[in-house]
Amino acid sequence: MSTVRICRIKLPKQDPATGKSVPWKGAVHSSSEALYIPDPAEGKTMIINTETDKITGSVEGTGRNAIASICQDRDLLFLTGSPDGEALVYKIGAGKTPMPLKFGFTPERISLDSDRDILLVSNERYSFCRYPDGKAIDFPAIQGEVRHTSFDSLEDSFIILLRNPSRLVIIRSGESLSLSQDISFGDETVNSAIVCSVEKLVVAGTESGKILVSGLVEANFSVVTAFREPIRKMVYNSLVNHLYVIFRESRNLAIVDLQNKKVREVEKCSSEIYDIIFDELHNKVYALLPSVPALEAYLDMSR
Repeated sequence: MSTVRICRIKLPKQDPATGKSVPWKGAVHSSSEALYIPDPAEGKTMIINTETDKITGSVEGTGRNAIASICQDRDLLFLTGSPDGEALVYKIGAGKTPMPLKFGFTPERISLDSDRDILLVSNERYSFCRYPDGKAIDFPAIQGEVRHTSFDSLEDSFIILLRNPSRLVIIRSGESLSLSQDISFGDETVNSAIVCSVEKLVVAGTESGKILVSGLVEANFSVVTAFREPIRKMVYNSLVNHLYVIFRESRNLAIVDLQNKKVREVEKCSSEIYDIIFDELHNKVYALLPSVPALEAYLDMSR
């Protein structure tokens, strides 16, 4: 087997009033080898060293924010998910007071075009604004509920996955924003989607358990493989062309060889997996198990 569980990192128990409705979601900052995991029950964010897998410290005063996201090239940590509608922005390693960002709705996902200082902020809906002053940028609303957002520097575009109906929207960044592609998944309900910019592929994980793949331009999907469980989330390891897949209400972590279109193996974690985080630097996958609570770290030894 190419993927091996190397450790379990014990996490503090969560207060259901603050932690259960939106369990933590972490993010890795590659250059400082740090994984940030918000702890809304304690109002802080844990820092885990991704080489040693030890908790090495915390960012204090992060309140009820439960979701971390990172802009790698600007060394920025965004903490979101607080019901008061305020996000916090930290300059990693600077030791400065965080900058608050206030929105008219509870922000969950933040994606930043750091060259132009454009933010895409979303929960079920989305909006564009300037960073850091928050000035709104007009862009026509697109039907659907937001499931995921990202900024792809190779495509120079914002990527938005929507549901009801399921579609992947690619919005070109620039002096003015423009709709580049609007990709339909037909009758499939898609829970997770990835744009592989180098390979020019779109990969989608569906409610019916299928993994679909298509070229980025022609959007003609075929089935890579099918599972018996609804897919919750996928992350992509471009170095070895592996897809890591988790499922709703499931302990299973599947590793799919995207190039050869086959399931390499399925790892069974200790309890239901809520989220997975990929650390490209060390080729590790972290599975977040809120009911334990713990992180389990898996090393992909394929490269």
